[in-house]
Amino acid sequence: MLGGHATKTWIGLQRGETRRWMWSDGSGSVHFTMWKNKEPNNQLGDEWCAEMSETGLWNDIPCGQEKEFVCYERRQDGTETYVYYSRGMNWVNSQELCRSRHTDLAYVHTEEDNSDIFGLAKTTAAAVSEGRLHKVWIGLFSDAWVWSDGGDGSFRYWLSGTETHGHCAAVSGSQDGRWVGANCNDKATFVCHGGLRVKKTIIRMTFSSDVDLADATVSDALLKKLETLMIHHWVTDFSVSWSNRPTSRAGVGDREKTGIFLMVLVAVIKTEDGTITTARRLYHFLNTPRTWSEARSFCRENYVDLATVDDMEENMQLIETVGDADVSGIWIGLERSGTEWWVWSDGIGEIDVYPWPPPEYYGSCVVMKPNIHWLARQCSDSLPFMCSACKLH
Repeated sequence: MLGGHATKTWIGLQRGETRRWMWSDGSGSVHFTMWKNKEPNNQLGDEWCAEMSETGLWNDIPCGQEKEFVCYERRQDGTETYVYYSRGMNWVNSQELCRSRHTDLAYVHTEEDNSDIFGLAKTTAAAVSEGRLHKVWIGLFSDAWVWSDGGDGSFRYWLSGTETHGHCAAVSGSQDGRWVGANCNDKATFVCHGGLRVKKTIIRMTFSSDVDLADATVSDALLKKLETLMIHHWVTDFSVSWSNRPTSRAGVGDREKTGIFLMVLVAVIKTEDGTITTARRLYHFLNTPRTWSEARSFCRENYVDLATVDDMEENMQLIETVGDADVSGIWIGLERSGTEWWVWSDGIGEIDVYPWPPPEYYGSCVVMKPNIHWLARQCSDSLPFMCSACKLH
């Protein structure tokens, strides 16, 4: 159960620097608007909720004011309808009632949506009897909270009044799952989302026997032998393949003639205690300056290749491997291919991490600086470098 006995459980919501207008139903940032002239203006300094005025245009006002409101309800057949409430409530309580009885406070994505809500407000008993239109809450609000994965989701489930506490959000363990703002340095349980990341790992193989790797029967037998070895070491749910089929005869001492064949192992590893993990890289730091090409040749000769970095965790692992060495930067295995594309030296790395501090494009080979940022430099520069090898843990 989420949180267990913990008082709070972290989620990926944190306070940003800039407020933006969002829809209560979770549909994200506002794209279509019908603001009155010179609105929103935050005239009172706390106008973070929106009303539809008697003209059908919108105005920002404090969320604590009590107003009539309009909910929307999504039916099982996929159609939607609006429901008008004539009782006065503040914006938060209006949202609560809409969510408990219907779907949420009304959203407005098109001019037709706006006309439907405005038309409903005009035909209410109060409007007809009094001869005037009432201002109503819609599901528009402004906040500065953003999701750590960059998502635009605008659903919020705050315990009233706590969204101003701290800069990180957590699910309260004692408030029916309501969210609370908290100090980001507090220690709490946490929840991750997304599927298990599958890692690609290179295994460099050399052979001391005179075998013909161009023979499909021989190369397939090697794959089968590796599969058996992996299973023996409790590795499951994996596949192995040649990155390219060997095309020439490989014998003892024939390394220069045949090149080195890379076997790509995609594996999810299950240990004896049931723990699920993935294959990770093991990094080796060489504090002997070389050009980028010389560094790559050394890594391929002695390890696997120049270091590949698939995510920020591996980026931090490189920093830890360098330790206290006094270096201005180290070569990693990223180089420019042509004028636009960046590729990893091993040919299979994923370009998911971009810790550039733009503009930092001064060359075609990449250096990682001590502040974890990357810098493109001339490949002919001589620098320390980082090699990678395979490690399963």
